[in-house]
Amino acid sequence: MSLFDFLFPEQAQASHLRQLAESNKVANTQARLARSRQQKTHSSSEVRIKDLEDEVAQLTITIEALLEKLSDDGSLTRSELAQKIAEIDARDGIIDGQITKHQKTSKTPFKPKLDIP
Repeated sequence: MSLFDFLFPEQAQASHLRQLAESNKVANTQARLARSRQQKTHSSSEVRIKDLEDEVAQLTITIEALLEKLSDDGSLTRSELAQKIAEIDARDGIIDGQITKHQKTSKTPFKPKLDIP
């Protein structure tokens, strides 16, 4: 407590309240900016996820159409396709259901998700 605070308590209190209000204003502004940045990041992530989901859906229908056409023509059965997928998957030395690019992952057996009648 300073001599000013002791001699002029009302002015000192007003000065302290102004300082608190100013620091609170700065803190609120920083919090608002942080929320805004977080919302933008979250929003852009949601947009990216939605784009990827749409792309997966389009690829799924394309692959299904190719499989049905090849199956109708009799040039490829689903079991032959499953064997080919397993062969291609094993080429990289890691059977994980994808083409792995020099990553160390567990060598867990993977069974392709195909509806084989």
